[in-house]
Amino acid sequence: MSFFEYRDFEQRTLANDYISILQSTTNLFTGSDIDINANQENFTWKILSGEDIGYSGLSGSHDEFYGEVLALLTSQVNILGKYDDNGKLVGLGINFWGTGAAADDPLGWLHLLVDGAVDIAIGLGESGLSNGYILTAFNNLLTHVAEFATENGLTGRDVLITGHSMGGMGVNSMAAASSQGAWGGFYESSAYIGSASPTQNQLDDKVLNIGLENDPVFRVLEGDDITWDSALAHDKSLPGCSNNLIAFNDYYTQGHIFSLLNVTDWQYGHDMNWYINAVNTIMNSASYNYMDLDSTIITAQLSDELRTTTWVEDINHDARSHTGPTFILGSEKADLISGGAGIDYLEGFTGDDTFRDAGSSNIIFGGDGYDLFDLQSEISKTSVAQSVTGMTFIKGADGGITLLQDVEAIRETYWEWFQTRTITYEITCRGLEVDDNVALGYANAVHGSMTGQASEIFAPQDGGFYTNTTSWLFSYNGDTIMHGSTTDDVFICGIGNDQMYANGGSDTFLFASDNFGHNAIYGFGSDDQIVILANKETTANSSWLDYLSEDSDGLMFSCGESSVSLVGLSLDQVHENQFVLA
Repeated sequence: MSFFEYRDFEQRTLANDYISILQSTTNLFTGSDIDINANQENFTWKILSGEDIGYSGLSGSHDEFYGEVLALLTSQVNILGKYDDNGKLVGLGINFWGTGAAADDPLGWLHLLVDGAVDIAIGLGESGLSNGYILTAFNNLLTHVAEFATENGLTGRDVLITGHSMGGMGVNSMAAASSQGAWGGFYESSAYIGSASPTQNQLDDKVLNIGLENDPVFRVLEGDDITWDSALAHDKSLPGCSNNLIAFNDYYTQGHIFSLLNVTDWQYGHDMNWYINAVNTIMNSASYNYMDLDSTIITAQLSDELRTTTWVEDINHDARSHTGPTFILGSEKADLISGGAGIDYLEGFTGDDTFRDAGSSNIIFGGDGYDLFDLQSEISKTSVAQSVTGMTFIKGADGGITLLQDVEAIRETYWEWFQTRTITYEITCRGLEVDDNVALGYANAVHGSMTGQASEIFAPQDGGFYTNTTSWLFSYNGDTIMHGSTTDDVFICGIGNDQMYANGGSDTFLFASDNFGHNAIYGFGSDDQIVILANKETTANSSWLDYLSEDSDGLMFSCGESSVSLVGLSLDQVHENQFVLA
């Protein structure tokens, strides 16, 4: 399951529509004029007026419709239309506004006070009070919108319902009302994307609630109930919510507590721009398919001033401990990106980025620009190999495997004559170069067929990289029989059906794709390890036991349509540390 997977809607289209609508609100609240259709291809969103939809309810200068009862008069919503290149209406958006008003509204202070009072009333009121909020505020309008949609050949499925902050609460409220039969069930098939919502609809699972861990408003209520966590950190994992998404901005690095009581600093986690940037970054990530709502995802959003000196990393600030793999995503500028001791997916996008990591198995996507991986130690403690396809593999001193894609250089640090020195090696197809000369050749490796043919390969006994004895075996498209050496080996498995024979030493069997065929390992020992990376069938906090079963041949590790048979073994002969899942 990926991050924006929602029922059976097309994920990228849904995310782009969410961003377009959220940007329309951002423009109104900040007085900016950013193109709301920057993410759209062949479609255009625009705000619809009462005249456009044939509705005479009370509205404002930005075609926002006001609440239909006095107590909720300051509640506001826009109706948007989505048009194709031929000008045909193909979708509708219902966008509930957050607390406050447009930047040019002279009564913005009144909206802020009344909307705030509504928020407090729902928070302090009886459980379930939020469910009737939107039905009371906009029943007539939403009834008319359903009729307008039907007249234009649209169904409820063609409607996206979204909103930020108090507007996100509106999304959850409308979903709850719909599940109880409101509007004749028209909106039951609609998409509901809540943004920074303090509440969650608990009547069904229709709402995808997107929020930042460092937003003091998001999930401040559990359902719509106040808890002991509400005043301080409130990042309990909740179903249907993004539970560990972080905007790594200047404020986040300063050690502040993200509390609802710290009203003056809400903007540093609650502002809509942090959300737009985070979702855009996630949707453009090479690791997108491997993220889900429970994944720890850190998006770089530092100022130019701090970007050159501050490492973007998982500092797990003011929150419950993060578990599972960590995704740290850079910006379009030069970033410093640092992984931790666990499994990391690091990505730089554009800009000249510098990466470092603290161990385990990782994938680093450099992206465009000149990107460097800083070993922070001597390269002689590693083994470096390169596949025929040009991907660089590093086995660290702890045995973890790091994959480098579109990374141009490796820097080592060593101690000489009582001072620290560094050498930067350019990664080339010939080896690791310094001043255009090969300074270090890659470790000894053997390669299977690249053309889909069956092949058989044997690991060399000498690793060939400094004194490291690790040999490398690469399988690609075909079915490959791979024989290990009597020392340490790394088996890189492709998409064929491979047979692997361990022959002593501490061996690593790496599977780094969604589809890695049906494989068999013979002689899998107590010091050997299976590593699964870049596979969307594994989830953030899954257990190795979820994928293992016993059969007549031994143990079967099943991962979606792919599998690995550990021939001749039983469950009591393997242990947790032999399986790395990300």
